[in-house]
Amino acid sequence: MQFVSETETDSDSSSHGVLIDSTGDVVIKPCTEAEIDFYEKTLQLHRDFAAHMPTYMGQVRTKDDSNNDHHHAAVSSTPGTTLPSTALETETAIVLENLAAGFVRPNILDIKLGARLWADDAPLEKRARLDAVAASTTSGSLGFRVAGMRVWRGRPAGAVESEGRTDPEAGYQIYDRTYGRNFNTVTVKTAFDEFFLPADYACDIRARRHVVEKCVRELGELQEKLEKMECRMYSASILCVYEGDNSALDAAIREERFPGRLDSDEESSEPEVPKVATLKLIDFAHAKWTPGFGPDENLLQGVRSVHRILEDLLASSNTNGPTSDL
Repeated sequence: MQFVSETETDSDSSSHGVLIDSTGDVVIKPCTEAEIDFYEKTLQLHRDFAAHMPTYMGQVRTKDDSNNDHHHAAVSSTPGTTLPSTALETETAIVLENLAAGFVRPNILDIKLGARLWADDAPLEKRARLDAVAASTTSGSLGFRVAGMRVWRGRPAGAVESEGRTDPEAGYQIYDRTYGRNFNTVTVKTAFDEFFLPADYACDIRARRHVVEKCVRELGELQEKLEKMECRMYSASILCVYEGDNSALDAAIREERFPGRLDSDEESSEPEVPKVATLKLIDFAHAKWTPGFGPDENLLQGVRSVHRILEDLLASSNTNGPTSDL
């Protein structure tokens, strides 16, 4: 499965050219030295903050002999899948965990942060272009915009591709980068309803509330950390992933509440633990630690806005019963 968000198409972030390894657990992403430096300094100086980022596994040197025709399968959970993409001119790649791995049907939401989207070294033309985007979207008013999302709706009968194989895209509703550009400060809540509590999709509201509660907690912890950190992150994103399969989500919630009680293969020494949701900060091509300059209020505006919207979403679903009944 592939998820191409605005992160890949509207910025020169190092997300161009991402590959998924054969296991589906790891992404290999062409990047700049600045992004590597940010990950490594985070692990050296701010290890507690690294928990809010994809796990960093190091770097590799790459060499493409096919006219620099790189490929990407951004935020994918299908091993080996590729998709043609604009190349990033670098022979360095960063190795990270694939945040969509470990889910049966990952629902994915990419939220671009910041009213200012350009770094200090950006040319004037790029600054003007990104300022225009911010001014016409919720980036300018709320400090974030929905950059793309995908939601599992259920596979329709007969959804197969050539040679009798099941189409991995069938059953997903894709919201591309244009979707998030049409919202204002009031209507943007619709995107979060569609992602977490779609009205036309049969789901356990209590289970979805559990997902939102988990995301609210993780986002609150991220906000608290950022308010104490001195850094600048331009064009970074929040990536939220949760289990879209109802049965798998129910099992994951039960395992989260009662660890070790799920039936597992006795021969497996490390049975795979199902996932409920994960929320991480991603895309650090234009990020750096800036001691003495205070917190990144540009980034924090977006984080606080998303946090408030998720809290409102949670409050609006309170009439559907406590998640502890699951």
